[in-house]
Amino acid sequence: METVYRDIWCVACGFDTSARLTDGREVYPNRPDLATVPFWICDLCHNFVGCHHKTKKNRTQPLGCISTPKLKMLRNTIHDLIDPLWKEQGWSRGKIYGTLSKELGYTYHTGEIRTEEEANKIIEIISNIIQNARHSRSV
Repeated sequence: METVYRDIWCVACGFDTSARLTDGREVYPNRPDLATVPFWICDLCHNFVGCHHKTKKNRTQPLGCISTPKLKMLRNTIHDLIDPLWKEQGWSRGKIYGTLSKELGYTYHTGEIRTEEEANKIIEIISNIIQNARHSRSV
């Protein structure tokens, strides 16, 4: 089978790396449920990014840039804050992402966060949005 490469920004390396397409057998060897799920891996630092594998159009489209474990944790924190807003509280995803984009001055996507500083700034913005929404409901 031919090895497939794609240029993807690698946070740890600090440049577009020639990421290699692999699967869950390599990145999560103890997770048989992920064995056939595609991932892009940086062979220099061994960090990786998942893919939009549930789509039929392009199941190897990366979910964003290749992250470090610490940045992945911060991205998960962001999703822990954002997801309940649209899943349980009736907010539209578009409004949440639009508000973040406006606050940041660029089009927001969690998978494209490249630094811990940026992630922490986003966590602060989301926390303020949630706090303001709670305050306006209680008034």
